[in-house]
Amino acid sequence: MGEINKSKSEIASTRTSEIKSKSKTKSTSTSNNEMDSIDLLLAGKKAHSKRVYRGFYFDEDILNIIDRIPKSYKSQLVNEALRKIFKDKGLLK
Repeated sequence: MGEINKSKSEIASTRTSEIKSKSKTKSTSTSNNEMDSIDLLLAGKKAHSKRVYRGFYFDEDILNIIDRIPKSYKSQLVNEALRKIFKDKGLLK
């Protein structure tokens, strides 16, 4: 009922502040603007490459994260996440 007395500009300002606050929370996973390829995909940037389709089963918690990403970025996200892990394990250069 308190929002009824607020002007449209006050409500818009409050919502803008909430959105900025949420986006700052999401960006805390990277420090000092150090974004890796996975961060870029989560932010909405995309790179293209040749791909081969394979079907896999995912655990529900992993799929919940993947489903938050726009459809056109999902394969790239999974590829970059696996590439990062495989590089860390010395399987890729």
